[in-house]
Amino acid sequence: MIDVVTRLQLHHGGLVATVDSLVVDSSLRGDGIGARLLEHAVERATARGVRLIEVTSSSARTGAHQFYERQHFEKNGIRLVRSISSA
Repeated sequence: MIDVVTRLQLHHGGLVATVDSLVVDSSLRGDGIGARLLEHAVERATARGVRLIEVTSSSARTGAHQFYERQHFEKNGIRLVRSISSA
């Protein structure tokens, strides 16, 4: 399963696609399913005029990082988060 959101990002000067989720059952990993899902998302994003596609991943998920790097993604900066408690 892949979930991709596309939106205008002014700091990138155009449309950006973000992979919000990419899930492959653990018993099927290594069979190229994730790579095919991601390539399909890139093809659809390209057809829509997207300037770049990005993904975030927990710093602890080194296997996921290696997967994305094999798919030609590059590390680019860091993400900072702030939790907000509900009143």
